Amino acid sequence: MKQDKRIITLDVSRQEVMTKDNISVTVDAVVFMKIVNTKDSLVNIQNVWNSVMKHAQTTMRDVVGNVELDQLLARRDEIADRIGRIVEQETQDWGVDIISVNLQTVELPENMKRVIARQAEAEREKRAVIIKSEGELTAALNLEKAVKQMSNRALYLRTLSSLEDISYDQSNTIVFAIPMDMTKGEILGLSAFAGASRATKAVQQREKE
Repeated sequence: MKQDKRIITLDVSRQEVMTKDNISVTVDAVVFMKIVNTKDSLVNIQNVWNSVMKHAQTTMRDVVGNVELDQLLARRDEIADRIGRIVEQETQDWGVDIISVNLQTVELPENMKRVIARQAEAEREKRAVIIKSEGELTAALNLEKAVKQMSNRALYLRTLSSLEDISYDQSNTIVFAIPMDMTKGEILGLSAFAGASRATKAVQQREKE
């Protein structure tokens, strides 16, 4: 008696399964397999194709029932591989090779679909709020830096104006502190102004003489 040794696709019918966290889901799968030992497939088991499918169906129900919904949705390939390994171990004496098992459909109840949709929407809103707040914080910090810089420049200009007012009296001794955060340009500007003031006073003195 002959057996077809080409790769065979077995459809595991859809089943309703209760996950570990008590959520009802409907799942189905497909098994890819082939005969590797004709004698074992005929002698050790009756109707090897149907038997493999029944084992895959039972295994799928057991494995899915031992995982939570989040795991089922996020790790579908891992769960399918687990099902394939178990089925292969159980059918190792039947002369078959389980190539792979794929979970095709994981269908949720309508109420769970609405819950997940609301959760996804809430997560998107949360990310949007975080991004907006980070942008506002950055803008506020930049504005604060700009205000401080403008305040420093205004202070420097006021200092220069005061120096101009008192520089005409040569009897005055001027002592003032330069802030460490003053930029090079501002220091140079202050030095240039001081030099110009001294030159102006020298000219005025010569005119008086």
